[in-house]
Amino acid sequence: MILLMQLQRNTMIKNKYTYYIIQLLGIASASIGALTVCGYIVGKPTLYTWSGNASMAISTAIAFILQGVALYIIGEKLKK
Repeated sequence: MILLMQLQRNTMIKNKYTYYIIQLLGIASASIGALTVCGYIVGKPTLYTWSGNASMAISTAIAFILQGVALYIIGEKLKK
């Protein structure tokens, strides 16, 4: 995230759609985390289990949500 701020300062991000891509990645990350947390709350292992044996921990899901929110906010701040 700090790298994104440095890129903005160095004016390496010139395309206006780059900000929307950053926000879209944030929404995707937060959505994956939110679905996983919902899976734990509801008790549906299909929402937090990947490829049969691997599952995402609740702490990782919360980290995905926080990362997604941070990326979205960075995208908003870089637009201005």
